[in-house]
Amino acid sequence: MKCEEVAGVDLKDGAVRIFLNTHGKDDEGISPELKELLYFIEHTNDPGMVFQSEKVNSIRKSVRSIQDNEEVGLRYMQEWEEKLMYQRMARQEGLEEGRKEGREEGRKEMQSVIDEAKHKLNKAHEREIQTFLNLLESGMSQEEAQGITNSGDDIVREALQRFPVG
Repeated sequence: MKCEEVAGVDLKDGAVRIFLNTHGKDDEGISPELKELLYFIEHTNDPGMVFQSEKVNSIRKSVRSIQDNEEVGLRYMQEWEEKLMYQRMARQEGLEEGRKEGREEGRKEMQSVIDEAKHKLNKAHEREIQTFLNLLESGMSQEEAQGITNSGDDIVREALQRFPVG
């Protein structure tokens, strides 16, 4: 079976599907009974409806009976409210799960940013120490090298601990 709405889609399931539209405009090929049924579906609550088809009248009578039965209506409303409650609970669970996953993903991303920043700081720290030591090795005094590199006392201490000068 081919799907006429989407070219190239072959359903290959052997089923026959009929799509009915209560707002359809093309009456060609539709039986009067089907036309009445579609009209009834669209106008179920119209009390003055009378149909030629006994089947449609029978369906109309059954629907009216169900609509008029308070017990059936109450059960329907209870089931509807219960379904709505389950939908809300499922939505809430989905939101909570999504938030949890989002927080976990955010933590991972933040940790990655922190790790990268630490790595860059360590590299900058090492470069500053190396620059300070290179200046000392070139014959500058500790004060001159510290002034040029703008190094703090902690950088000077660490540099001198690693590589004691003279």
